[in-house]
Amino acid sequence: SPKMLWSKDEISIVERHLSECIRLNKVPKKHEAERALAAAPLLRKNRTWKDVKYFVYNRLKKYRK
Repeated sequence: SPKMLWSKDEISIVERHLSECIRLNKVPKKHEAERALAAAPLLRKNRTWKDVKYFVYNRLKKYRK
């Protein structure tokens, strides 16, 4: 599947709904990612729960010292 850049809005939604996971340096589980999707129609339009999970995973990996 072609790579789709994350918009600022999508990123802020993920940061807002999964801030706890991000703060704890923890990749969200399926139900956590789905909860973020359920709360945000904008996110649901183009992303799956796995997209959300991998976004957080990649972000944590990038900022890990």
